[in-house]
Amino acid sequence: MAPIKESLTWYDFARAYVAMKWPHAAPNSRDSPNETMTLVTTQLLGDRPGRPADDVLRRALRGGAFVVQTPDEEAPPVDIANALRWVAKASLPLTTLKNPADIRSVLDSLKLTVAGAPAAAETVRRKRAVLFNSLAYAVELGELPKNPVTLVKWKLPKVTKEVDRRVVVNPRQAAELLGAVSCVGGYRRARGL
Repeated sequence: MAPIKESLTWYDFARAYVAMKWPHAAPNSRDSPNETMTLVTTQLLGDRPGRPADDVLRRALRGGAFVVQTPDEEAPPVDIANALRWVAKASLPLTTLKNPADIRSVLDSLKLTVAGAPAAAETVRRKRAVLFNSLAYAVELGELPKNPVTLVKWKLPKVTKEVDRRVVVNPRQAAELLGAVSCVGGYRRARGL
């Protein structure tokens, strides 16, 4: 009889996902998985005593957990190390996301900034893409039977294509600006002398 496989926590899975992506990602491209895994991890934490402050938690996840460290880097500060130990114990199982209500809650969290304001549509699209890709990796590893993002009907925020007239120069203002600029400096200055 085969031993029962212990359920992988979201935190352990997210670290494995970032470690898999890290070596092949350009430095600027590493920020999206880092940011998304931090956000989703904060959503998938159970209630345990000793929860660190939110800013310490985010700093620990973004700067420690979801950055692949080199062997010669020094140990993190005590508060960061304690926060990461707490997260490792408080993280919910990856299989929690099989529940449509839980995956919807995670997807809805992508629509907000850290301050609680609505996030830009492009930011939400990017974070959803990282989450979808990470859960496809979980399916590939055999941790999930199918990608839970496909279980819920969820719409991305619409991109605003309308120009805000309050911030765009109208024709009269454009003419006045061009007239004012032509009066600044002299002829020699215009030639770069």
